Amino acid sequence: MERKKRDESLDVFWTRIMSWDGFIAAIDDIEDLTEQEKDQAKEAYRFLSKELNHEFIKELREKNHPFLQELSNQIAPMKRWVIKFAQFVKSINSSPKFKKLKSNLVSKYYHTLSEIKIMMRFHDGDFITEIYPDVLIEGKRKEADIKIIDLETGQELIVEVSQLESSKKEGIVAKIWGRIRETVRTINSNLSVSVIVHNKIDDGYLDGMLEKIRKIILVVANTKSFQSYSEEHLIDVGISYSNDDEDYLQWCGEKNTSPNQFGEDFISIDEITRLEIKMSREIREQLPQDQPCVLVIYSNVIFGMYDSYQQYLTALEQLIYKYQNLVALVLASDWTSFGESELRTYNDNYFIIDNEHILGGWRYFIWNKNSKFRLPDNVNKKLLESFTIRK
Repeated sequence: MERKKRDESLDVFWTRIMSWDGFIAAIDDIEDLTEQEKDQAKEAYRFLSKELNHEFIKELREKNHPFLQELSNQIAPMKRWVIKFAQFVKSINSSPKFKKLKSNLVSKYYHTLSEIKIMMRFHDGDFITEIYPDVLIEGKRKEADIKIIDLETGQELIVEVSQLESSKKEGIVAKIWGRIRETVRTINSNLSVSVIVHNKIDDGYLDGMLEKIRKIILVVANTKSFQSYSEEHLIDVGISYSNDDEDYLQWCGEKNTSPNQFGEDFISIDEITRLEIKMSREIREQLPQDQPCVLVIYSNVIFGMYDSYQQYLTALEQLIYKYQNLVALVLASDWTSFGESELRTYNDNYFIIDNEHILGGWRYFIWNKNSKFRLPDNVNKKLLESFTIRK
């Protein structure tokens, strides 16, 4: 009986804090928000409670849904994102497809969240966004992901958002990174570690390697210094007591990485081939030939393949040249780092290191110089600015 009462009280507590009212009540406890931001966040939650309603939150609670964790997250950047999200919802809530977007946010969360992030960027870039527009592809009516409209010129573009599924390579790298991070955490979870994997590593060999790395971690923790470990053609590991250590930063520069980052530079041809197959299918099946289009593909693995961003941009520009309905390709990721955001350019294309929370991530923006569509200059400018660094 006592346990039943305790379980019931936990259920009541969970229901109370994981609710629109609970989210609003918790905002005053966030020290990193200004008073104006707190008021804006409260208003955003009140608006969302009407548009998404209490049944929506109840369904998220019952499924322990990841979007519930985002809405309840108590860090200041997440609340700023909620403010932006509410502004975006206000701009599209009159759409007949809004109900479908709400449903997809529950049933197809990660893909739909990617669509929403992209639409929020277009909204910030002064485009009108239309969700799930009808398009004709080879005489058949289909739904695209997004239509954007420039009010000044009336120019319309169709946007498809897709994900490049994880490959065996990503699984290999994630396992190695995870085991190294776990080894670090058992000694001092505050240490910084960067890893570059150059080739596959057998589990048994990795065990021996981790024992050597463990000894290096102990040295770093005890001396508050930077140390590195390397095995030629296999792996490079940098471990530092501080992100600001000069030796660590110099090592990161030499290895073309950043503090607390992992990456890889093997099997690159396979990954580019996978991307090319994905692009071909999306353009053929999801994008009309008689309208200018933008393709956005999310893929974390592509960002670790080449030694420089110039090589990435060159390879990607070659991939899109033959698709004349495509005006631009955006390759996006969820990667962020602790450094400053920056915009790099090469041959009129862009590598964007955007460390903003939630809407940030590393991106490549590539113009298709062979597109049959020529957009007005101001539309090109807005399109690019939608994907560069937002403040």
